[in-house]
Amino acid sequence: MADLIVDEALETVPDWYSGKYSKSRLLEEAYEATDFFPELGDEGRWLRFTAAAIRSSAGDLMGAVETLEDVTESKRAEEELTKIKRLESLGHFADGVAKDFDSLLSAILRNIFLAKVSVTEEDKVMEELLSVAEKAGLQAKELAHRLITFAKGGYLLRRETTIAPILRETVANVLADSNIQCHFSIADDLWSSEVDDEQIQRVIRNIVLNAREAMPEGGIMDVAAENVTTQAKGGLPLNEGNYLKVSIRDRGVGISKENLSKIFDPYYTTKTARGQRGIGLGLAVCYSIVKNHGGLMTVESEPGFGTTFHVYLPAFPHAAAEPGSDSAGD
Repeated sequence: MADLIVDEALETVPDWYSGKYSKSRLLEEAYEATDFFPELGDEGRWLRFTAAAIRSSAGDLMGAVETLEDVTESKRAEEELTKIKRLESLGHFADGVAKDFDSLLSAILRNIFLAKVSVTEEDKVMEELLSVAEKAGLQAKELAHRLITFAKGGYLLRRETTIAPILRETVANVLADSNIQCHFSIADDLWSSEVDDEQIQRVIRNIVLNAREAMPEGGIMDVAAENVTTQAKGGLPLNEGNYLKVSIRDRGVGISKENLSKIFDPYYTTKTARGQRGIGLGLAVCYSIVKNHGGLMTVESEPGFGTTFHVYLPAFPHAAAEPGSDSAGD
């Protein structure tokens, strides 16, 4: 931007920063812009820069000064907040639709049951058709319940829990009969958290299942759990306080940046291969469950290098989990 001012080529600013710049309201002959630079660092950086002309007392242009500010953390926080608001809006809509849908399905299933009871033993074809309809109705009812869970995070039965045993057991069950070796790194003094064991287990299971599918030939998975304390003006949209941070990293194909921004959207899925088809509610439901616990779920990925999911849950520093830091494979 400073170069354009010095070269007196301000008419070309839109060519360089179309839709990303504005004229400063504080300084004459000054421009501001925010842009993403993918070549900076491992994941790119967001920079906010201001450039202003420097003139002599006679009004002659002598040069330009430019300031740069790294606003990556605040931009990521804004993106997370936007995502949360979008999912909340979708959640309100899904909640109403799912409850109405569930009520209608209950009425349909009751009548299917009565019809099955009324069918004579000789009419085997009708009985089979009704059984197929009943099975489809039950599957649709399960879908309605998943939508309700996405909308509200489900009905929580919380108790103070140590996450380490849940983490180990769930990972071991999902990776059984696979060629994936898991390396654990769990803090010895890991804090406890007030959670619904079953729902948190569901979150972990879904993330590990995705990791397993990303590495069909096997490989190494890293599972870490640590204590973190967030500040009021941190880079994440979390309240200030103490949290458990669970990170699950695979070394699979990774996710493109285009898809990464949609990964928690309902009915969005990248599973196209045979045997990996999904309806796209798994991660959306997980996100909602974690949010309903007062936490946050984030993801980072690079195509060809794998994906890491981070789960933050409010924690109690006064209680620690059982020791268990190791790197043994499951």
